[in-house]
Amino acid sequence: MGATVDCAEAFRPATGQVMRQLADMTGRTERAIAADTLRLHHIEASDELLHTFGLALAESFLTFEAEIRRRGGVLDGAAEALARLAQERATANYGHPFAAENTVLIEDTPNDVLAGHLGGARVVAVATGSCSAEMLREAGAELVLTDLGDTRAVVRAILDDVR
Repeated sequence: MGATVDCAEAFRPATGQVMRQLADMTGRTERAIAADTLRLHHIEASDELLHTFGLALAESFLTFEAEIRRRGGVLDGAAEALARLAQERATANYGHPFAAENTVLIEDTPNDVLAGHLGGARVVAVATGSCSAEMLREAGAELVLTDLGDTRAVVRAILDDVR
């Protein structure tokens, strides 16, 4: 019932093929994962097919929603532990201490906004994907940008209101 099953369930109706391999998901958007998964199967990742695959994936998730609600849940302390681990890794990688007070995440979905807040970070959302600026505001993003094209605006968004 993990992501691979859900993607495989959505892949066949969208493409007419059995999914043999899922693209790397680490730190990537859903659209990039879907496009690369299609390419791994020698299928052109057209906008229309990505849309069809996305709808099939959403339907697949709905099929499993009741089971996920029944069996799933966040383990006590998991969000805090993951946030601490991410901050420790960032500190090690960049040589600068990261904590909730000085961590800003740039995200593009309501779930990403929620995850950032669970970890104590301030979230700047970017409405360049399938989620509208309004959806991202409703999810609680402190600031929503329409894109990342204005470098000064992005830098200001990150640096101006770091707690």
